[in-house]
Amino acid sequence: MVGGAEEPAAVAVVSGLVVVPEGEGTLVVVGVGEGAAVRRVPMRAARGLFALRAVGERVVAVAQGRCEAGPCLVAQLLSGAGSAVGEPAEIAIDEPLVTRRVRATEDAVLIARSHVAASPSLDRIAVVEDGLRVTTTRLGEAHDPAGRRVEILGLAAEGGRWAVAWRAGATEATDSDVFLTTHTGEHEVEPLHHALVLESFEWRDDALHAIAAFEFSRPQSLRLRPDGTLDHVHGVEAGAGVPYPFETRRTASLRRGAHGLLLELRDGAGDRVGAPLRIAETGGAADVTRSGDGYLVAFARSDGAGWSVAVARVSCDAGGSTLSD
Repeated sequence: MVGGAEEPAAVAVVSGLVVVPEGEGTLVVVGVGEGAAVRRVPMRAARGLFALRAVGERVVAVAQGRCEAGPCLVAQLLSGAGSAVGEPAEIAIDEPLVTRRVRATEDAVLIARSHVAASPSLDRIAVVEDGLRVTTTRLGEAHDPAGRRVEILGLAAEGGRWAVAWRAGATEATDSDVFLTTHTGEHEVEPLHHALVLESFEWRDDALHAIAAFEFSRPQSLRLRPDGTLDHVHGVEAGAGVPYPFETRRTASLRRGAHGLLLELRDGAGDRVGAPLRIAETGGAADVTRSGDGYLVAFARSDGAGWSVAVARVSCDAGGSTLSD
């Protein structure tokens, strides 16, 4: 699909497009399928791919780079065919980044990010007719992390509503706190004090639903009011099914091991679904995205003389997962 003498530093795939950074300031964009055009999209200051998300029929590519004012994220809107739409948008950031969560809604990409020395932030990259519009909200206005390490635990977004769960301080520290910042306010959330991460996190009606993972116990299902108060909680037992609204949620991830590049599926509680599926015997940079009832996996591979990027399709049904080129 895309070839060269050097191994790609990153590969991303979403909504029928594969994106590979080429040097500094250029993205190679190619459609999935025979005969798809290859486009080179200039992105000034871009040095490494940060996120790729579909928004409606278009795609937002976000790269990490260095702008005139310093470290930044650079976002570019792409058409469904992979051509650039409008000018790139720049977001000033502090380095280094510690954690991040990325979500897409019907009209925007949201990025919640934390840093070593700066307050956490939420960037909303809205897709408009002729390009992108960015707004950044500082988290911690009501609860300053006061120099403590901040970790983003989860990000939920729906329409104009958003919510970020984040911890200030180490998980095991007695002085750590977990906060919930939403589009309406910021509150401490004691029930999430010992949570490692939110496996699932969504708005439903007027509440936030979450499944929180813990180090020494099974996950818990929680329903939170927007002010951070707990409305309901119960444990999620192994094999008992995943509670509403995450009954059918699946997440896919890739890992490399002795058996090659493997695809793993997990349910809304973070439990593995089926056995890992081998995608390739070997592989370099890789990415996976949902596609209909299955997944698309893009991965770099070498034939000994050079590198290319291949795409595999994974079909999922009641019988398990099957692979096709």
